[in-house]
Amino acid sequence: MQITILRHGIPDLPVWDRIHSSGMPEWIDAYNSVGVKDEVNHSCQEMIRESTYKFIGCSHLTRSIHSSIIIGYQSPDLIDAIFREAELPVIQIPFIRLTPHVWSMVYRVFWFAGVFIQVESLDLFKSRVALAADKLIQLAEKHGSVLLIGHGIINRFLAKELISKGWVGEEAPDGKKYWGYKYWEYATYLKK
Repeated sequence: MQITILRHGIPDLPVWDRIHSSGMPEWIDAYNSVGVKDEVNHSCQEMIRESTYKFIGCSHLTRSIHSSIIIGYQSPDLIDAIFREAELPVIQIPFIRLTPHVWSMVYRVFWFAGVFIQVESLDLFKSRVALAADKLIQLAEKHGSVLLIGHGIINRFLAKELISKGWVGEEAPDGKKYWGYKYWEYATYLKK
């Protein structure tokens, strides 16, 4: 059994100038609704060419679904919000203007520190990740090989969860890289 987790492609979002924190909800909505650029890196192309995935899953976010189409899977077998990215809390910080990318990093630090205004907390996110990992494992047991097209933060948490459940692979997928991927196999020899 094998589970491969792939990060979506480069979001096809225009560059935004510096904005106040009050503009971040609009940027987050835009980011969550765009597809990805039609550029797939070489290692991902090779992995897809050599693969024989029996089941393809995506989050419900457009960039995940569009990535599936770009790599040749016109209709994913499963589209499920359980695989969505960890949401960003939007905290109003007056007078400062930053790029949305920098605001995202600031908000992620707040989220890891326990500030989760109008989004799921880190604890709830970890619970969702555990359920998502169980779903992937069930799919792998049924289909043999599964590809999930996910997102940066959740992919890293899924990797840790799979390892804790006896799957062998690298602890962190290339979550920082678009089209980055890693795979895990079930270690039956560890379960004697």
